[in-house]
Amino acid sequence: MHNAVYSYTNANSCVNSASLIMTVNLCTGVNEIASDNLFTVYPNPASTEININVEASLIGTIYSMYDNLGQLVLKGKINSLNTIIELRNLSRGIYLLNIGLEMKQTIKILKE
Repeated sequence: MHNAVYSYTNANSCVNSASLIMTVNLCTGVNEIASDNLFTVYPNPASTEININVEASLIGTIYSMYDNLGQLVLKGKINSLNTIIELRNLSRGIYLLNIGLEMKQTIKILKE
């Protein structure tokens, strides 16, 4: 396991940081999408909203979306097999969507 720490200081000398404990697996080639993923996200890229379809075991799970600076921009709960997340208030860019408290599954989202 590794502990990754990100620190940021803005122009007003405000300092903040975030850390994440992660496991790095040996890269042995091109990774394929595993058939045991517990959720799908579409459309991706998206402009106004994304749909998250989950297996029943993920209902009640928390989702979090982070921008490219690692700042939390959206957070919510998966309340049904299909959850819609509004993206209208987000700027164009790449975001990371984490499903679950342990962040076991993450997907990259492109906001157009």
